[in-house]
Amino acid sequence: MCGIAGEYYFKPSETFDNSGEVLLRNALNAMKHRGPDDQGILSLGTCSLGHNRLKILDLSDAANQPMRDSTGRYVIVFNGEIFNHRELRIDLQEDGHSFRTTSDTEVLLQLLIRDKEKAIAKLNGFFAFAFFDIEDHEIIIARDRFGEKPLWYYTDDKKMVFASELKGLKEFNIPRNIDVVSLSMFFQFSYIPGPHSIYSGVYKLEPGHYLYASRSGVQQMEWYKSYTDTADRTDEGRIISEFRQLLNDAVKCRMQADVPVGCFLSGGMDSSVIARIASQNTHQLRTFSIAIEDQPYLDETPFAVEVASYIGSKHEVIPISNATMRDEIATVWENLDEPFADSSSIAVSLLSRKVKEHVTVALSGDGADELLGGYNKHTALWRSLHHGMAEKFLPYFLPLIDILPESRTSNRGNKFRQLKRYARGLNLSLKGRYLLWASWADEQICEELLTQEVSVRKGARINMFVQDILASDFNSVLRADQKLVLTNDMLTKVDSMSMLHSLEVRPPFLDYRLVEFINSLPVSFKVDKNSRKILLQKTFAGDLPHNVFSRPKRGFEVPLEQWLRNELKPTVLSLLDPKSMRSVEFIRPEAVKNVLDLFYQNKKSEYTSLVYSLVVFEYWFQNKHLREL
Repeated sequence: MCGIAGEYYFKPSETFDNSGEVLLRNALNAMKHRGPDDQGILSLGTCSLGHNRLKILDLSDAANQPMRDSTGRYVIVFNGEIFNHRELRIDLQEDGHSFRTTSDTEVLLQLLIRDKEKAIAKLNGFFAFAFFDIEDHEIIIARDRFGEKPLWYYTDDKKMVFASELKGLKEFNIPRNIDVVSLSMFFQFSYIPGPHSIYSGVYKLEPGHYLYASRSGVQQMEWYKSYTDTADRTDEGRIISEFRQLLNDAVKCRMQADVPVGCFLSGGMDSSVIARIASQNTHQLRTFSIAIEDQPYLDETPFAVEVASYIGSKHEVIPISNATMRDEIATVWENLDEPFADSSSIAVSLLSRKVKEHVTVALSGDGADELLGGYNKHTALWRSLHHGMAEKFLPYFLPLIDILPESRTSNRGNKFRQLKRYARGLNLSLKGRYLLWASWADEQICEELLTQEVSVRKGARINMFVQDILASDFNSVLRADQKLVLTNDMLTKVDSMSMLHSLEVRPPFLDYRLVEFINSLPVSFKVDKNSRKILLQKTFAGDLPHNVFSRPKRGFEVPLEQWLRNELKPTVLSLLDPKSMRSVEFIRPEAVKNVLDLFYQNKKSEYTSLVYSLVVFEYWFQNKHLREL
């Protein structure tokens, strides 16, 4: 796992200075946490490539990057892991290629030399890389199938620059003009869906895409689509057997490393299944969980400990107090590339920091919810499409339901919160319902916060994620989640927070063979009125304690509302005071005050996420945008 950056000019020039190398060095230094073990630069005037290395496979210096082939014609910088590199190496050797390292980087380099862009589809893993042909002055920049590894880029009429993180890309002196449509989407979702970013003209390369640049400019190409048609499969025994085999293989190949490997273990269904399989493929697995002190509703420690005991792993419980969690906020905010307000990133950062003290690679259960229908909204959407008497009459009781007290940190309050959102969604179309339940704030209120009208432009962007949702195909809802939520929220959070502490996280559920298999199954294997992740339960119910599958779904959350109402309140009111706000060109202070009044004075818990998004943006705007201009 690493960080990459580069600068490529479309027209080769015989004269150049070393300014590009200085900018590239600055970009790499800004992302040093992604690869603290080595830093390398290759500057060829009209193309400069850089790499920060976190050593995982082949720890020798021979595997450092940028890596050139024996002829010196081809160069690669690569972030990620190729889990089928051994099989690809054998194929290349049979074709006459020789190797000087045991790294997957060299395998990828040789494969690209032989097959060019056709090589990408042969890779099983996660990655972002740049492959440069010095002689033909052509470069290919690619991103993995589901967006596990990030890649940002900017182009103008002369050049293209790219980096693993926006903080690296900014070192190339790119324009930094706030994209107000992106800002509106941030307030609604708590993140900015790609390919757009907080800055106009700065993009995230879409998953399953690559950029091909030459003297003629840049072309973007799609190399992968995972959204297969549903197969007419009803043989439950065969499906369970195939699913188990695919997941076993996905875990096993992701345990390849020349450094220690462990597992995140919350005690929930997804991480428990991964840890169970991993424990069968190593002598003694190390597992890790967080114990959130003073928050019994959010603390899953007993479940994690029970699973660890059952599978025989060496388990480490990391006790985290409210004070420690709040202190981590400063670290998270200071390392934001763009506004990102999924508050569970605070917990992921803390967990990653502690886990890195013991291992360099950790397996996770990410992806299972989006693939197998694991979220509350999936059950709600299924019920809304198979409605009974409750769904028929519930919207009429919305005025009464609205006065119920809600909270995410108590069982009763959380039930009231879910009931309100469910009742509101029943009045909408299926696409509108999905967007409401995928959002963290009311769309109209988010738009009222802005000084510009954005609804038409934002509608076009949002439509790309929901346009294929059909009432007759519930799998289309899950595919929408994979495109919107998985890539832009979950994987962004895990990569940014784990790599902040130089920890590589590998989610076996995102092995592309497994994804394609699950996406092809009828929805009856995923979700119904009362159950979620049905296939996972049927396959592994006998492999783990009963509690793993019987207890309610609980996210990896922090007591955000409590913090905002108490310890963080001075910070919120200080940053969002009309006299101290610096973002008034984009946000209306009077609208911000209205949101704060609803949250603090009227005790409206449904504004918790929006208040947090507002304070995150204002902090980012003052400390990351204006300060670094």
